[in-house]
Amino acid sequence: GETIGLFRLGLSMQPLQSLNRQIYQRITIISVILLLVGFILFTLIMLRQNLEISKKQYQAVETYSQTILQNVSDGIIVCDGNGDIKVCNHAAEKIFERKANQVVGNHLKKISEHLEWEALLSGEISMQETILYFRETHKNILISRNEYVNPDNDIIIILVFRDITERKRLENQIQRREQLSALGQLASGVAHEIRNPLNAIGTI
Repeated sequence: GETIGLFRLGLSMQPLQSLNRQIYQRITIISVILLLVGFILFTLIMLRQNLEISKKQYQAVETYSQTILQNVSDGIIVCDGNGDIKVCNHAAEKIFERKANQVVGNHLKKISEHLEWEALLSGEISMQETILYFRETHKNILISRNEYVNPDNDIIIILVFRDITERKRLENQIQRREQLSALGQLASGVAHEIRNPLNAIGTI
């Protein structure tokens, strides 16, 4: 009944414990990596969705703006500070009888060499009335100028052209009618002043 000794049969658990610790470390590292990858993927997916939404909104705004720009009755030309044309709408094409693809990227002188472009670009003139001469006709044009600075600190100049040829024609007709009416009143007054002494002479 006395214990003389202890005989232990088996293997040391230390290598197994070391292996387990390595496995736990690897699992922890892999879990952290997977979490980081998942977070990055989630962030990329959200960014992609936001980018798609922003693109759609930008396209909608751009389409809306282009539709308005191309359908206004006044001619609009947008250029930089040097006078190089960036935008030319349909009304401007009709006024100057030039297609947009012929003038965009070129200087304003490409449209007409007779206008005071330098004064408009420098801001000396904010509004002026001028005449455009073509081969067989001419147009009375009212030009207004505005400008703004874009995010790159570049000056963008907006020129608005209004064809007032018909209005000028009507104004000339009204002036002519007023002149004829005044001339008629003058003739009537002169005739009355002459008729009175003539009647007296006739009576005598």
